[in-house]
Amino acid sequence: MEQKAYYQLGVGNHTGVITDAKVIQPRFENSSARFEVKISAVTNDYGKADIYMEMSEDYAPDGTPRYQLALNTLAELGLQDSDMTKLNVLKGKPISFFGKESKSGHINFYVSKNFDVEIDNKDANDMLASMLGKSGSGAANPSGGAFDPFGGNNDSDDIPDDVPF
Repeated sequence: MEQKAYYQLGVGNHTGVITDAKVIQPRFENSSARFEVKISAVTNDYGKADIYMEMSEDYAPDGTPRYQLALNTLAELGLQDSDMTKLNVLKGKPISFFGKESKSGHINFYVSKNFDVEIDNKDANDMLASMLGKSGSGAANPSGGAFDPFGGNNDSDDIPDDVPF
């Protein structure tokens, strides 16, 4: 099998799968973080990104300690009991994230709170039929056959076989 080339994702919303999660030393010398959690992710088209969560007692603009925000996010991703020795349970889990350009021109990635929730094709078909003012399964397709807005593939979470995790 041919190895695909990965590329660095840019600004915007992305969905993918976590390929690695680990604890690292703070990346910046003047950081007040005791450590950081680095989450690596890849999209189904081989885009890659690293997301860093600062574990510091500094406060975010909303008044929450940064470590608490990170722990909340890690729990939403699937880490139980705030146990850093179990970060490997996150590998293979789906993740939604966005890239934002910093003032210095670097792209920083942040975990999104809007995780994709898959909808059954038949339910989507019924919703579409309702929007078109029709009723019943397949009503959105004037040819009479069941209309599939996903082109027969509802496997939006397909992950390439050669994604390393």
